[in-house]
Formats: sequence, structure tokens, C-alpha cells
Amino acid sequence: MSLVTWAVHADFDRDDIYETDLSAYVSQFGGPWRLRRGIGPDGVYRGSTFAFVLNNNDGRFTPENTSSPLYGQLDAPGIPVRLVADLAGVQTQQWAGYIDTWDLDDGGWGAMRVQVGCVDLARLLQEADPVFVGATSRTSGAAIRAVGQALPNPLESGDMNLDGGQQTFPLHWTFAQNPWEAIREIARSEMGGVPFIDGLGRLAYHDRAHRLGTTPSQTWGDATSIVPSRVGYRVTRDDYVTRVDVRQAVLQDGVQDAEVMRFARGATTGDSYALAAGETLRWRMQTLSAVSAVTAPVAGTDYRANSAIDGSGTDYTADVTVTATLIGAGELALSIANGAGVTVYITWLRLRGIPQNFSSSFPTVRAEKLVPGLKAGRELTVTCPFTGDDQALGLDYAVHLLRTFRHVYPRVTVAFDLDTSANAAAMLALELGDLVQFVDADAAARSTYVNDLWYVEAIEQSGQPGHMESVVVTLTPSYLSRNLDAIAYDDFARANASGDLGTAVRGGAWANDSGFDINGGQAVPNTNSLTIATLDLGVSDMVVEVDIAA
Repeated sequence: MSLVTWAVHADFDRDDIYETDLSAYVSQFGGPWRLRRGIGPDGVYRGSTFAFVLNNNDGRFTPENTSSPLYGQLDAPGIPVRLVADLAGVQTQQWAGYIDTWDLDDGGWGAMRVQVGCVDLARLLQEADPVFVGATSRTSGAAIRAVGQALPNPLESGDMNLDGGQQTFPLHWTFAQNPWEAIREIARSEMGGVPFIDGLGRLAYHDRAHRLGTTPSQTWGDATSIVPSRVGYRVTRDDYVTRVDVRQAVLQDGVQDAEVMRFARGATTGDSYALAAGETLRWRMQTLSAVSAVTAPVAGTDYRANSAIDGSGTDYTADVTVTATLIGAGELALSIANGAGVTVYITWLRLRGIPQNFSSSFPTVRAEKLVPGLKAGRELTVTCPFTGDDQALGLDYAVHLLRTFRHVYPRVTVAFDLDTSANAAAMLALELGDLVQFVDADAAARSTYVNDLWYVEAIEQSGQPGHMESVVVTLTPSYLSRNLDAIAYDDFARANASGDLGTAVRGGAWANDSGFDINGGQAVPNTNSLTIATLDLGVSDMVVEVDIAA
């Protein structure tokens, strides 16, 4: 017997109140309802989908049915919907998004039905108009917030759940870019950030420090009351990475008062813009590249007006007023007002400002190391457009990724039936990115022998009226998320030295190192006595890898 009651709510009149409960019409014909949310193996959020079937025997969900109580509101694509679970009177929202497809048919059983497909905010952002965000220094979290607020219908504070960010960008802007791709670029530049849509339908963001926890929100498995019905364990060669390139753009301010746009339709071709007496022309346009400031247009210097279309008549430049307002990093509101008593022609117009440019090339740092016995490895290239030209940070990130993903790691899938209060409460409280302790190491039973901290990477829920609901969770090891801000490494590729290891590539000067020499790019002991050279990371929890020669 199911312990959870599910409800599907819709906001057909789009007033932000989910007044229509579709639960009584959710049908088992066509299969169970299914919700999939998750972050892919490459660390990229895939977007969520929610699908269910409605019983339409009374025709209430047919858009052309004038007798339907919903008639006039069934322009279904884009209608907000949400999935709500009730356990012992406690309701939790599991998902929120928008109807994407609305398919009516008879299902082959003589019963009318509607197959409904829904998507989340990520899909809307992937398909949204390009956005412009003004250039300034920002943290990664503030940069994502700026993109959300630049949408034509801006995201409000309640639509976003964002970490502040560990990375401060020397300069950030968005120039005529798809919002979701702009957000992904910001997350890549954080060097470990993850954007996704949470169960409340909000744009969520975990910065690189978020996934460094050691205290789990839940504990599952052996010796707990939260016991899965099935456990899977998968590793794949595709996870091996043996070379990492990190590409960082060099950011540079343009020259003050550089020309950023020009309109010159030609004083001799006879097609200049005409403005009648007293008329004001208003444009919304974009420059050829991102700009951080626009210079106030100067009559004669930046624009000219004439009584003749070819510029041969009376000069009325002094009677024309041009104003330019920067809306985003290259989007402008331009106004041209004719204060003369006659029709004038704008024969020439330009705008000046400060352009923001990437360098023509992206300097790349590389870390590589083959896996023993693997004849050919796999390369990973990460482009971080806003981190600036701190190449040491880029090398840190490259080494972090290389040393982490030179080792295959398991993806554990854990399936739960919501047949106990403990299982149901645990699954309904779950969110992407949660840290859980999962133990499946009981040698006396079928076991995967795992006992570790894991992050929730994907959640799949399904159910059917009169049947037991299930949840399948995908877990990845927490050790994949390492502290980029406390990383040390050394290849000893410097001059030979006796009794001194000098200063590591990252991590500072070696201490207690008198028992070591540097010889041929290696640290070599010069004594048979126990000696331990150290680098102080400032943290106690760490992973150490050493290459030791024979």
C-alpha cells in the first residue's frame, strides 16, 4: 500500500496560483508518470522532464471543446505545473516546470487521453532570446544573478538559489548570448561550479566550495532504516582522463572613446535617414562587440544632419540631439531628436565608448600523465573565459582534474520503494547535490562493498495510480570534488640541489627537507634515516599522490 499521495497542479490562467488539481485525471493508461532530473557524467545539468497521462473521456482537456471548464485556457505549452507529494499530511514539492507538449489521442483502447510532456526552467533558458549584461567585476554567483535579471521577464530573488561563488572575475559581461550558455560559461570559469534547476523550479548554483562537505544530510544502507530494493555499481573507461588543457581568456579594456558603432548610409547614395520637424527616432541596437561605457555623442564629431539627402544643403547638425544609453554590454537605446522646423537627414552617425575584448588567443596550461598500461589516453579541454590571466590558477585546476580523473570512479544507482515511512521521508527530502552516506558492505548479503560519502547526481521518480512508487538515485563519490584553494604539487623540474628541495610549483617552500636532494628532476633521499619533507596545506583532510621510482 502506498504511503505517499501525489498531486499534479497546474496554473492554467498563469496567475502564479496553482488552482487546478489534475490528480484525479492522471491515468495509468500509457504507463506511469515519470520525473527525471540530473547532472550528466560530464558535470553538466541535463534539464529535467516530467511526463504523465490525463484521462480525457469527458473532453475537458480538449482545447476546441467550448463546454470544457478550461475552455480558453488550454493553450497548454508554457502552462506552469508542479508535482507535490504528501506523506502523513506533510507536503513537499518535488518539481516545478512548464508544459512542453500536449498530445491528444484515443490510446488504442477507445479511451481519450492526453499525453503531457513537461520541461523545467533550464529548457526555457536554453531557448530564450540572447541577453546583454554590462561589464564589471563580479563573483561567479553575482554573474549568474546578473544573467537571470537580464532576461526580458527577469528572474526575481525567489526564482534563484545561488551560492556567492569562490571565484571573482576581473571582468564579466554577456554580449548577445543565450542565457543558459552564459550561465554555463560562468560555472566553468568558477572552476568547479554546477548550475541546475532545483525541486522548487529555481535556478540553483553550487560554487566549487559547496561540494566539500563531510557531514551527510542522510545515511542509507546497512544498519539503517533506509534500505534500497536494488543497488547497481558501474565504472567505465570513458571516465579516464590523461591530459587536461585549461584555456583562460586574457581580458583587456579597450581604448577610451574608441569607435564602437558607425552608421553612414552614404551622403551620395541618397538613402540617409529622414526625420520630420519635431520627430524623434528611437532605436534599440547592439554594437559589434561588448562595451563597458558609451561616450555622449558630440554634434559634428559623432553625427551630422542636413536639409539635403546627400548632405549638400543647409547644415542642421546643431538642431539635432542624439543620446545613447548603454543597457547591457553592447545593447544600446539610441534617441535622435529633430529640433529643427524642417525635415532633416542624418547623413552620418557613430558611437564611441570603451570596448571590451578577449585576446585573439586563449593561453592554455596543460597537465598530463598516462595511465600505466593504457596505450592512448583521453583529453579534456575546459575553457574559462572570465578568470583572467592568472595562469597559476588555471594550472591548479588542470592538475586537480588530471589527478582526480586518472582513476575511474563508480557511479552507484540505488533504487528505493516508497513502502516504508523511512524510505518515503528520505526520498521526498532529497535534492540534487545533497551529500549522503551510503553503506552497502555487509559481506553476509549481496553487496557492492561500498561505504563512502556520495553526492546525489540524478533522481528519477515514477508512479502509477494503485501501484507502488519508486525512486532511483544516482550517486558519485564525494572525493571527486577537491579543494582547489588548498592544492599543492611539485615536479622538482629545477636545478639540482643538495639538502634542499626549495619551493614547490604550488604549495610554498618545503620544510624538513635536509634529508633530500634534487637530482635530475627528482627528489632523492641523501640519508638512510627516516626523513619526512612537508608542505603545509592548511587543511587536515587531503589526498596524496606520489610517483616513486624503483
